[in-house]
Amino acid sequence: MKNQSYLKLIKRIVDFQGFTYKDTIPISNTIPSIAYVVPTEIGTSNFVGLVFNSDNEKNSMVLNYEKPIYNISKQIIPNASLKGFYSLKYDNTNDGKSILKGQRTSYKYIPYNGYVYNIVVIVNVELKCSNPINIHTKLDDINGNIEGVKIINKSGIDFGVYTPGTISKYLKLTNVTMNETYKNGLNYIFTDFSNAKVSGSSENIYPTIIGSI
Repeated sequence: MKNQSYLKLIKRIVDFQGFTYKDTIPISNTIPSIAYVVPTEIGTSNFVGLVFNSDNEKNSMVLNYEKPIYNISKQIIPNASLKGFYSLKYDNTNDGKSILKGQRTSYKYIPYNGYVYNIVVIVNVELKCSNPINIHTKLDDINGNIEGVKIINKSGIDFGVYTPGTISKYLKLTNVTMNETYKNGLNYIFTDFSNAKVSGSSENIYPTIIGSI
């Protein structure tokens, strides 16, 4: 009886949040897992923006970046994008190099397998740059000059999937895991939806056109 009462309580909480109890069942038969490849920062030119913070944030900066996304055959996935930013503190070393420590946030948009995957990942990271950093540093001083990356911890914090079309339900998912391997400057990522569960959804009320397209 106690277990039945607990399940009824959970059902009421879930229904109140805007989705039904049955939506928490696994959906592994409908959302395919995906494997893809992205370049690391080592020796590449991924950075597209650099902002030094004000004096009260000493030795602090934001680096914006963009990366291509490849399939496992190392062909670019059409219309896919990986964008984000680093929020970093930097210190120069005695050997004329620099260490950058902070947090990276990545936003992935991946049309794949007939679905569009939206994935947000957050990472605590250290970068080693072969050049010293100061407020006069340019993107060219950083792009191509990252020679080491240390991933301290990494977590996918948001997973969403929808089917492109005029009417589509956007699904927010839990129980999604990522497995990664680094080799020759590339990050091989397998995002596993086999145990995924729906944590929320919304009906698409679009598309609509505003202005001239």
